[in-house]
Amino acid sequence: MAAPHSKMSIKAVLLFLLVFLLASLGAIAKTSCNSWWTDETCLTVHPDVDLGTIDSSLFHGATPEGSGALQPLTALDNAIDITRNGWASLNWTLEVKAASSLGVALSRLHWRHSGTGEGYLPFSSLGAWTQVATGRGSASVPVDYEYLPTTADAPGNHQVTLTYRVTISWGSYELYSVSEDTVLFLNARDWIVLAINDRIDLGTIDGAGYVMGRGLPARDSVGNGMFIVSNLTTGWDVTLQVGSLSTPPCYRGDLLRVFFWQIDGSTFRSASGLQAQPITVASSSAPGKVQHTLGYRYTPTTAECGGDYSISLIYTATPR
Repeated sequence: MAAPHSKMSIKAVLLFLLVFLLASLGAIAKTSCNSWWTDETCLTVHPDVDLGTIDSSLFHGATPEGSGALQPLTALDNAIDITRNGWASLNWTLEVKAASSLGVALSRLHWRHSGTGEGYLPFSSLGAWTQVATGRGSASVPVDYEYLPTTADAPGNHQVTLTYRVTISWGSYELYSVSEDTVLFLNARDWIVLAINDRIDLGTIDGAGYVMGRGLPARDSVGNGMFIVSNLTTGWDVTLQVGSLSTPPCYRGDLLRVFFWQIDGSTFRSASGLQAQPITVASSSAPGKVQHTLGYRYTPTTAECGGDYSISLIYTATPR
């Protein structure tokens, strides 16, 4: 039985090497050359760049009041190499354009020459050449990329093809050029972020405010924020359910019967039954940002005894 095992091991190793080789080919820099008489220029463009994945982990600083933002995807110091063989007096100009785009918003795709200290520039339109650098002789030009994601980036794989071109000149005369393409790609997943106030204090129940024939006043907390942001093209729903209750051992009342909730200033609704079945409290049919306000009310009775009371509420945002 040893021989068959040995053959399978060799096949497995060969298959691994083949997969590794194919994967490595995609990470090889791309070079094109062109010449004019005895002068030659080669342009080497960095390999295709994976800008990363857009998902909920990119949304930082979410608050119930609606703040927070998606962080940019970046790829820094991508080398563009220019190799000159020939007349040292000739000038070159390096340019770039977005040649094609699939699902990438060019206005939010930015680049910069890393070595200049200048800010990012957008690819404003397809086919528009923009100067990157100028010089003489051989040089390496590092380029940074930045993509600013928004909720408009629908789930899926997106890419943009960039064309770099080096033009060789003698004074004001353009002699020849050489160009090469590279691809920037990114992936967007379904994502949704929900932020709410996670701790509400309805105060202390004592004899203060008691009115004969009416009892104790209700304890209200209104205007609590709920913020939802997502890229879900099919929409989403937010449900509410009671998770757990905590009362003193001496309490014999029904805590949910005297606890109420509201959304956007609507009529207060009882929380009775919310332990068994969640209910939908908010919905949307499109990507973007939505802000709601939540309110809570507790109506004290004589059933309360000394101790701490708490209700755990579970808000869940799910795709449709």
